Amino acid sequence: MVEWVPRLSIVLCVVIAAIGAYTDFRTRQIPNWLTFGGIGAGIALQSLAGHLHIEHMQYGGLSAAGGAFHAVLGALVCGMPLWVLFRKQVERDDGTTENVSGGGDVKIIAAMGALLGMFHGLGLTFLCLAATSVITMARLAWHGRLLRVLSNALFLAINPILPTRWRRRITAELLHKVRMGVPILLGTLMFAVNRLAW
Repeated sequence: MVEWVPRLSIVLCVVIAAIGAYTDFRTRQIPNWLTFGGIGAGIALQSLAGHLHIEHMQYGGLSAAGGAFHAVLGALVCGMPLWVLFRKQVERDDGTTENVSGGGDVKIIAAMGALLGMFHGLGLTFLCLAATSVITMARLAWHGRLLRVLSNALFLAINPILPTRWRRRITAELLHKVRMGVPILLGTLMFAVNRLAW
């Protein structure tokens, strides 16, 4: 039973990603019960793994408290890249502001980080972001908007360091909203196949 704890974490990540992809596709939201439940399950499983000394260098730690700390650290570190995007706001043409990323995307990646720990969670986060990038760029290229959106995204990133006269005003209408539920599922499936194969 002990050796199944890391595998159970991976299976839970796939289940959470599948439910998140479905709800994101249907309602454009990822429910809090799913994400916070995943974080809670991650803390519990990491604590158990720490108590049982499972893969202590990459998963769980050397004690139950160490496992819980590892899960919280994994959630924070893995959720950080999307949290930075979530905190970034762009102005709409009507004067209101809009977040670049959704909060559900941040929380679902944080849940994966809690379930897998920082080391494996970062690998999964990279795969999810890579899947998001590939799918989004393919879709934009198909619709003939890829270069325009990439140019706007570049100016969104570098505007704060540019002199005022070189800055470009980027409104929410010039950007492309991405629903990350399905790419997160694809990245999670790639991670699961790679980890469970050996």
